Amino acid sequence: MSDLEQDAEPPKEEIKYDHRIAQPVEEKLTISHHVTLGDNEAEIFCIRFSADDRYIACGCADGKIKIYNLETNKMAFLLANQVLTEYEIMPITCLRWRPGDHKT
Repeated sequence: MSDLEQDAEPPKEEIKYDHRIAQPVEEKLTISHHVTLGDNEAEIFCIRFSADDRYIACGCADGKIKIYNLETNKMAFLLANQVLTEYEIMPITCLRWRPGDHKT
């Protein structure tokens, strides 16, 4: 064995941290599929849940915003610009719900 091989430390186990609380994460998270919303023709660039978790808004590559009702799993609203041509449309890359107390 060469001197380099003898001095080399064994690989250390990587410790994962939850950066919000700066402590090691001991449990494994699982991701599971609960629902498929719509049959989207365009790529989705961003999503945002409403404050009450009843709706999810999806910003799409075709310039449309699709809002789905999570209780019914159906599209509740479609926001689209009807004036622009297909060459003028820009993708939706950021979404934000209007702050405030909404009673809908």
